[in-house]
Amino acid sequence: MKPWLRWDPGGDTVLAVASDIAMWAIYFANSHIGTDHAIARLVFFVILGTLFLDVLFPAWYVLRVRREPLSELGITTNRWLLALVTSAVLCLILFPGFKQAAAARPDLNVIPHLIYNGIILWEPFFVFSWLQLRFERAFGIIPGILLAAMGITAYHIGTFPISGVVAMFVFGIIDSSAFRISRNLLSMFPFTWALASGIGTLQGGLAFGWNLVVLYSVILAIQVVAIVMMAKTTACCETVA
Repeated sequence: MKPWLRWDPGGDTVLAVASDIAMWAIYFANSHIGTDHAIARLVFFVILGTLFLDVLFPAWYVLRVRREPLSELGITTNRWLLALVTSAVLCLILFPGFKQAAAARPDLNVIPHLIYNGIILWEPFFVFSWLQLRFERAFGIIPGILLAAMGITAYHIGTFPISGVVAMFVFGIIDSSAFRISRNLLSMFPFTWALASGIGTLQGGLAFGWNLVVLYSVILAIQVVAIVMMAKTTACCETVA
């Protein structure tokens, strides 16, 4: 059992904080790039941000640099049933809020919006698998939860309205606490995040269609394949050693 409170920051902590600052810069810049600069947004936000910074870099650092198992990224079969039950409970809680937010957008195509928010591995992976577990290692369970909530809130500052930022922090605490119950990413991804992010993006004035579903399906496939390959390489190296 890890301590509720501790003080042991290290290189992981520095990288976690630096990556969150970098994500704020990318998120902020992307929101201020005109819609006529599609290539710049693709390269800057999608490839540099959501593909590399938020998933491939943390996975590479944990799996290849530190040579730790996938469980240190919340990817594990341990407590999978508890994670699914947690996700089901959260979805039941979140659904009325999503229904209300969707009703305020009569132009919303609900199905692609939900699918898009359910396949964006980058956000739950970055917030929970990366930030929260690094902060927990450095400061303990309670600070890990609070700092993860602050982390997801931080990179929305200057992009979302103040009310949305405040709501993001509240939901961040709830989601981080729920993730910590099982320490399994399945509690957040994909079902919980489809609704949680579905609400958050609508509150931020964003709605997504099939074009982004296709794009992020490709991004997700690349991320999954890369993580599997890095995990296998790490396992092979440990076997040889």
